[in-house]
Amino acid sequence: MKRSYTLLLSICFFFSGISQSTNFGKIKIEDVVMKFAQSYIVDYEEDGFIKFEKRKEGFVVSSNRYENGLLYPFKHQIFYSSLDTGYSQLSFRENKGIKPARVSDFIDDYLIRNFNIQILYNYPGWYNDVIDSLEKKQTLDDDELYILGRAYDQAFYDLIRDQDDNPGNQWSLKKDVNCLTESQIEILDLLSKKSIACYKKLMERDSLYQTSVGPIGIKYANEVVAHFHLMLTFANERARSMKLPLGLYPDSYLIQVRNSLRSCPLNAILLSYNDNDFYPVLYLQQQEKLRRDVHLINYNLIGVDQYIFRFTQRQFDSPGIKLSIDSSLYSSRINEYIRINNEPGIISFSKMIPLMKKAKLASDNSLVLTGNKFLLLNTSGKKTFVLGDSYLLKNHWILLNIIENLGSRKLCVPTKFEEPIFKDLNKFFIARKDVWIIK
Repeated sequence: MKRSYTLLLSICFFFSGISQSTNFGKIKIEDVVMKFAQSYIVDYEEDGFIKFEKRKEGFVVSSNRYENGLLYPFKHQIFYSSLDTGYSQLSFRENKGIKPARVSDFIDDYLIRNFNIQILYNYPGWYNDVIDSLEKKQTLDDDELYILGRAYDQAFYDLIRDQDDNPGNQWSLKKDVNCLTESQIEILDLLSKKSIACYKKLMERDSLYQTSVGPIGIKYANEVVAHFHLMLTFANERARSMKLPLGLYPDSYLIQVRNSLRSCPLNAILLSYNDNDFYPVLYLQQQEKLRRDVHLINYNLIGVDQYIFRFTQRQFDSPGIKLSIDSSLYSSRINEYIRINNEPGIISFSKMIPLMKKAKLASDNSLVLTGNKFLLLNTSGKKTFVLGDSYLLKNHWILLNIIENLGSRKLCVPTKFEEPIFKDLNKFFIARKDVWIIK
C-alpha cells in the first residue's frame, strides 16, 4: 500500500486532455503568486480585487469588483497555462522593483494549503468538477480519495455559505436556528455521509495519511463533528437528537482541549482559530456536557453571515453574544472587505457604523476608512491599538464588535494573535492557566 504524505497531482489530468508528462500539477501556488507580485502592481480602482484560480486551463488571475455586496469578475487572464508554456504577459502595470513582492498581499496560509492540495480550486463550482472527475472512477488511490472527500465538503458548505461568488448556487435561508427544510437536511446528510465515507476508507487504508489538520483520523473526527455543527447552526431541533460516537478523538488528543475549556471563566466566549481547536471543543461540550456555559466561536466562521447570526443566539447553556449592529450590516457579502488608508488617525465603531450603513446602499459596496489605530470602548475602558494591515475583513470587524460589547463577559483565546492586523491587540490579553483572556 502506498503511504502518501504529499498529493501526486499529476492524477488530475486524465480528464482534461493534458499529457501526464506536464509539470503544471507540481507547481506551488505560492510560486505563482510570488511571480505575479514581482511582475505587477495592482491598482484597486482599475484592477479590482485579485483572485487566483486553479482551473483545467491553468492558473488564472481573476479581476473582481463588488456590486451590490457581491464580488463579480470582470476579467480573467491565464497566467500559467496547464500546457506548461510558461508565464504569460498580463495587462497590469509592471512592477520593475517599485513595490516589494509579498505573497501575503494576495493569499493567506489557508488558501495556500487548499491550492496545493486540490487539483482544481477557488472558482465557482470547482468542487463539482472534481466530483465529476473522480466520483465514478472504480478505483481511487489515497490522494484521489482525500481530494474527493474535500470536494464533497465544499459541495454542502456552498449550499449554505455565500463563499463561492455564485449566488445562484446557494439556498436562500432566513436567519433562524431551524431554517432548513427536511429535504434540504436530506441533501446535506447525503453529501456529508459521502465525505465522511471517503475519510473513513482512507483512515482504514493508511492511518498515518497526513492532511492539513494532521493524521487522517483527526480529519475524519472533525468531519463527523462538523456535520453536527452544521445541524446545530441551521437545524437546531435536529441537532438535539444527534449523538456523536464515543472515542471519536484519542484521549491524549483531548487533554489540552479539556484544559483550555476548563480555564475559561464562567459564561466566557472562547475563540478558536482552526478546525483542531474548534471541533474537539464542540465534541466535549456535546458528548461529555463539559463547560456548556462557554460560547464557542471560530475565527473564520465569524465572517459568514449565518454563523454570525447563530452566535447571537443561545448555544447550549450559554447566552447569545451581543453585537451593536443588526444583521443588515453583515448579511450576504455586505461589508465583507473594508479598505484602510493607513494615515494617522483613530477608527472607531462610532465612526464606522454610519459609513457601513451608507456603503451597503452603494452599487459597489465600497468602504474606505482613514486611520492607523482602532479605538474600542467597553466596560473595562478604552483600548487603542495599531492596525497591522491595510484592510479589515468581515471576521476582523465582527470580532472587534464582539470585544466592544463584552460587558462583564470575557473573551478567551488558546494563543495570542499571529495575524498582523491584530498583533498589537495582544497587549490587552492576560494569561490564565491554558488560555489568554481579554475583558
